[in-house]
Amino acid sequence: MTDAAPRNPERNEQRRRQILAAAAECFQRRGFHSASMAEISKAAGMSVGHIYHYFENKEAIIRAMVEAKAQEVVDKMDELRRHPDVLAALVEKVDEGMAKQTERASAAMTIEVLAEAARSPGILGTLCESDRVAMAKMKETLIAANPALAADPRLLDGRTNLIAALFDGLAIRALVNPDFDREGLLAALRLTMQTLLREPPAGNGGTR
Repeated sequence: MTDAAPRNPERNEQRRRQILAAAAECFQRRGFHSASMAEISKAAGMSVGHIYHYFENKEAIIRAMVEAKAQEVVDKMDELRRHPDVLAALVEKVDEGMAKQTERASAAMTIEVLAEAARSPGILGTLCESDRVAMAKMKETLIAANPALAADPRLLDGRTNLIAALFDGLAIRALVNPDFDREGLLAALRLTMQTLLREPPAGNGGTR
């Protein structure tokens, strides 16, 4: 059967990535509900039936996108922890994170997914679970950058969530203010990261 999903795992994954890339292009251009499976299949260069071997519907495609984005965070955190100076690496790589989050198509896709998550319990569940995985890996990386953060779980959780919120919010800024001063924002982000990752003040549990 020509439309059967390939048995080769590597080929299977390649096809999945091909479909996700095509779907992202269609969702960015037309929106989640307006983009049809026929449009996605045309962009992917394969039949609709072939796509259904990999994803049962458009919601399954969005859920896979969410999982893939979380995996990117996990992979990046693993990479940073292999650096001899994790704190310096975290600050240095802020520009990559900012560039990715403020790329217009990526920012639009982020907003689209969040809007759909507010309507779909399935997508929201996947988003929450993917965030839990990414945040856990981020905490490991922050501790590697500054072991003192491990002494206060609330402090660690607060700083991890704030860093995530800063980068999540960049997507909104990129859409509503595309001409923002990138160098100024980058300098502010680096300063913020250095401040959040420094050793907590002694004698008050790491809080001010």
